Amino acid sequence: MTRMRFHCTSEIECVQGALLSTVMHPILPHSIFFGSQAPVSDASLLFALFGRIEPPQNPCKVESIKNNIILSSSPAHVWTRDMEHVEMLNIDSGRTNKGSPSRLCKAAIYEAFLKLAPEGLKCSTYMEAKQKAVAYNEAKRVLYEQMEAAGLGKWQTKPSKLVDFSLDSFDV
Repeated sequence: MTRMRFHCTSEIECVQGALLSTVMHPILPHSIFFGSQAPVSDASLLFALFGRIEPPQNPCKVESIKNNIILSSSPAHVWTRDMEHVEMLNIDSGRTNKGSPSRLCKAAIYEAFLKLAPEGLKCSTYMEAKQKAVAYNEAKRVLYEQMEAAGLGKWQTKPSKLVDFSLDSFDV
């Protein structure tokens, strides 16, 4: 396993999606852990994470520890504070071993968002709610433009049928 830790003060490197961005400030990570040994150097990892478009404005430190760990194909175990039992997920499908959607699927996350969000942010579809994250969507648009301008190609996007749903059309 490669353990990579990076420390940045830039608000550009943050982790969260559109829905979470509408109800809280950006989450700034201080560590990234790779599930297997990276086949590249720490400098390559740093470039992949921060330097593709331009060199990082704030210094980032990359530190990795390499161990030879053999990964198994056992199911993923998921638990959150609100779950009564641990959920076992098939790592290939993302569904439970019984075939039902995970309690952490988009529909379940959207349902939790609707309980949290102020009235002005509640929408009838998941896609509409994501579109209300104006600052997030602007930052994403700029990133996509920079990647394309740097010759890195177009960012892959999900088909709209995966994100344009309402809870009454989805079995949570």
